[in-house]
Amino acid sequence: RLRPREPAGHLLLAQLKEASDPAAAEAGYRKVLELDAANLGALQGLIGLYARQGRAADAAALYERLTPAQRERAGGAGALRASLARARAQEAMAAGDLDTARIELEDALLEQGSDPWLRLELARLYQRAGRPDHARGIMEGLLALDESPQALHAAAVYAQDQGDWNTVYRTLERIPPASRDAAASALHDVAWIHMQAAQARQLAAQERAGEAQLLLARVEASLGERLQRPDTAGALAEAYADIGSRQRALVLAQRLLSGPDAGTEERLQYAAVLMRAGQDAELSAMLRRLGEGPMTAAQA
Repeated sequence: RLRPREPAGHLLLAQLKEASDPAAAEAGYRKVLELDAANLGALQGLIGLYARQGRAADAAALYERLTPAQRERAGGAGALRASLARARAQEAMAAGDLDTARIELEDALLEQGSDPWLRLELARLYQRAGRPDHARGIMEGLLALDESPQALHAAAVYAQDQGDWNTVYRTLERIPPASRDAAASALHDVAWIHMQAAQARQLAAQERAGEAQLLLARVEASLGERLQRPDTAGALAEAYADIGSRQRALVLAQRLLSGPDAGTEERLQYAAVLMRAGQDAELSAMLRRLGEGPMTAAQA
């Protein structure tokens, strides 16, 4: 049970919330600092959180609070400088200044070259700038240095960005199932669905629609409760739409919008299913709604 005046419990809870609820994580780190203003874990966690959100000024202010000894215990001044550079890069990308963002991420990589997610950020930026060879080199360099679950997960996400589902699956297969976190496990399922969907499309193209439907029905049965996840349901819905099973595709696609956390990403995937299923009227309405809301550069 969480003890209100004990920093350790609040710190652990904030760390667990970082990926799913950044606002709650920030509140948790701030609670720790209320109880212990010099808590290194909270200061380090908050700097990293600000860096990922592109809040360079906030990250820099916290960095200045650390003594040289604290900076060393937090991974060294180099790691903290890398976090600040990432924050500045995020701000530059938000402003459309890709050159400045690239310079900041390259500087960060010099400080923390083994960080797989930093390498992924830079590879994506190179890809956006029309430099795919640089992007591939960055990610190939990662796996030459590190085959940890985090490194393999980042490499799989890069392959996902390229639509290379076979590589996504093969890469994640190199992580023992017990070592995959929830995100890696979900991506492993989605990659497997895409591979099965490719086989189903081949069967449908050979006028073997019944076999294609049976294949996807087996995929659906094997996923079980994992099909409740929007990303998994969306991938399978797209597969059904591609082989002409529109009704089943639309039933599954409804799960994308039924959860409490349905956002832009889920609506974009729902729109993709509508397009493949030929639901033009509903697709037009969904695209209008998407156009009225905020989207990241990748989503746009």
